[in-house]
Amino acid sequence: MLSRTSLRVSVSVVGSNLQVNPNSRYSAFGRWHASMSARRATERTRAVSAIYVNAGLQRESQIPLQPRQRSEEKAHELRLIDFVWCGVDSKHLQIIQWGEFTMPVLTTRDRANLYYKRWGTGRPVVLIHGWPLTADTWDEIAMALANEGYQVVSYDRRGFGRSDQPWDGYNYDRLSDDLLDVLQELRLDDVTLIGFSMGGGEIARYMSRHSGVLIQSTVLIASIVPGLMKTSENPAGVSNEQLTQMKAAIQKDRAAFFTTFFTDFYGKTLLSQPVSPEILAWSCKQAMDASIKATLDCIDAFGLTDFRNELPYFKVPTLLLHGTADRIVPIDATARSAAKLISGSTLIEYPNAPHGLLATHRDQVIKDLLGFLTASDQPLDVPETMTVA
Repeated sequence: MLSRTSLRVSVSVVGSNLQVNPNSRYSAFGRWHASMSARRATERTRAVSAIYVNAGLQRESQIPLQPRQRSEEKAHELRLIDFVWCGVDSKHLQIIQWGEFTMPVLTTRDRANLYYKRWGTGRPVVLIHGWPLTADTWDEIAMALANEGYQVVSYDRRGFGRSDQPWDGYNYDRLSDDLLDVLQELRLDDVTLIGFSMGGGEIARYMSRHSGVLIQSTVLIASIVPGLMKTSENPAGVSNEQLTQMKAAIQKDRAAFFTTFFTDFYGKTLLSQPVSPEILAWSCKQAMDASIKATLDCIDAFGLTDFRNELPYFKVPTLLLHGTADRIVPIDATARSAAKLISGSTLIEYPNAPHGLLATHRDQVIKDLLGFLTASDQPLDVPETMTVA
């Protein structure tokens, strides 16, 4: 099936030909940015040799370029060429249309570009994905919420998916600033924030660092809040040694690491197959497309940050959803503690559910989210903390 894709490349002049040199960045629904000598760019059409890399296969294809026409450009200046191409499969490369095909991005205060999706109309709901995934993991849930009359925004965290991959900025201060930039850039107010796994930390830091401005309610799904680190006060947490081993395994062979990681993530065993092999492969691909620097730095962020002193800043209705069989983010170390520390929160436990609730228990998650959103839209008094098993 044809799928629109974009690849960032550089174009250099080699003799009388143009040579396209891809770097490693792929992104869906975007613009292929190619820079070339302005002297060559004045020519209407020229064939270039492009390397399409997929599943380890390299294939050369001739692609005609039609540069933009600009006047009085100097020979040493670079120009932008926009066109759309698609990969049919690993053996074909085919142009499907000319012209610009831009993807929605917004720019943060430190000039990082974040890819986002904005679906539906109504009161806004912002979805924050987990590590090491992308906004695509929310798609079915986002569509269900949009169909019920909500404006649903999701975005790729910096370093992941189609967003920029800067060298630094993978700490919760910067990530919560990114969240504020998303809300302000898209002019969102009266927002429900929903964070999965690592995304719960962004919400906690946002509520304390930015005083919960623009927020109406929050949801933490399989979240690392109030802290994943194993301590005397949190004996069910993850040890520093385990985090160090994770980082070492990723640096040695991250493809092998993520194959095992997502087996535990979705609770797959010899007797239980809660998701398809295709979901596992798709998750691994998202992880492999991320910046390795971001992947490693985020482990320190979600593994070592203690949010306990920040939970009193949750002064809005808050829902927590968590699986009792979560082997990635243990419920005793996180959700059960958070429910006690966040005033007016409600914890719904999913019996025997793994970490990857968005896929394994999607229908129940949608039902619980819609119930919470509907209740949050009503002017109700905030109840005392309670647990629903």
